[in-house]
Amino acid sequence: MLNNLESTIQTIIVQSAAAMARQIVNSVRQSLAAELMGSATAVAAPALAAPKRRGRPPGSKSKVAPAAPAAAPAAPAVKAARKGKRSRRGISQAELEVVLSALQKKPGLTSVQIQKAAGIDAKQAARVLTKLRKTKKVQLKGKRSGATYTVA
Repeated sequence: MLNNLESTIQTIIVQSAAAMARQIVNSVRQSLAAELMGSATAVAAPALAAPKRRGRPPGSKSKVAPAAPAAAPAAPAVKAARKGKRSRRGISQAELEVVLSALQKKPGLTSVQIQKAAGIDAKQAARVLTKLRKTKKVQLKGKRSGATYTVA
């Protein structure tokens, strides 16, 4: 019985290998024929095809080319910034005073309302409010975007 089982397994393996070899030969023939005929619809094995890359190609830096800089007087370089990094704009005393005066006129404003009242962008407003909190000139009540500010 063991010999019979071994011979059955051997037969199945040989038949499977022969079927796979026929499929590979047919696929190669179709691919070569399509390539010789100049057909763009060559049948390629999906397992052999490279996966499609997503996103911009490696090495590309920007989608939009930077505009040519206008002729302006050269500003003295305070600090040499690393390539690709922009230096952060400092917080001016005028910005601090504008935010404080807005809060004195109308206490209980949120960060978004302070941005509109003071006329500054979100990042700069966050920096100004952080500095005012650290110097304890304003008090914060609440959490996240619902937080309200009052003058201390």
